[in-house]
Amino acid sequence: FNDMATHIRELIEVTYASEIKEKEYRQRLLRAQINPHFLYNSLDAIAYMTLAGESQTAYELVLALSNYYRGSLSKGREVITLGDEISIVQNYLFLQKTRFPGQIEDEYDIDESLSQMLIPKLVLQPLVENSIHHGIQPKGECGTIRIRAQTVKDIVVAVTVEDDGIGMTEQKLHEILNGNLEQNTDSFGLRGTIERLKIFYRKDDIYEIKSVYGVGTRITLFLPYLRRIDEGGGKTESSDRG
Repeated sequence: FNDMATHIRELIEVTYASEIKEKEYRQRLLRAQINPHFLYNSLDAIAYMTLAGESQTAYELVLALSNYYRGSLSKGREVITLGDEISIVQNYLFLQKTRFPGQIEDEYDIDESLSQMLIPKLVLQPLVENSIHHGIQPKGECGTIRIRAQTVKDIVVAVTVEDDGIGMTEQKLHEILNGNLEQNTDSFGLRGTIERLKIFYRKDDIYEIKSVYGVGTRITLFLPYLRRIDEGGGKTESSDRG
């Protein structure tokens, strides 16, 4: 009885700690959605295009910015379809490619049958942002970001964000793979995404990172295929894909 009571208390403490951490990441997620620097930079680009007489480009930028924030806010929903998440990334990259012409290319290989699977929103955009700021830009030349989604098991989907940027040294990769994300201030986007996914899916083996310095980095998320969220906002239901 004492052992059982101790075990229950430990479970309560772990659950409470997870709930606190989840609330913290929700607050950080909200701040990321309304990132003022990204908004200011986008508006500056739109203003420049307008003054330069590039009215069509300015219009496309306004549309992309509107679609980006509409998608990322998602009417307060925390879970969206993979298709909607890809649209958020595409709008984000359109804005970034306009700000940094000739520096960023993007490619997509998404299995259409996965477009309706449900995932926590804004899990890919932070990884793409990391690829730009810590991969492609430091390399000093045009780089490509590739996003893929494919089924690897009956109910598990591999979603990959890969870049041909500067990559990581073996030491830095070793630190990340050994769970030292908290000490790595340069990996906030990755750290926040991984922690959110661990809390949401209640599992630790959620990602894989491969990187070669001077070649690039590939981050793969292993996500259960989810097709429905309970009305209580709690547990999700896996699809049998059949």
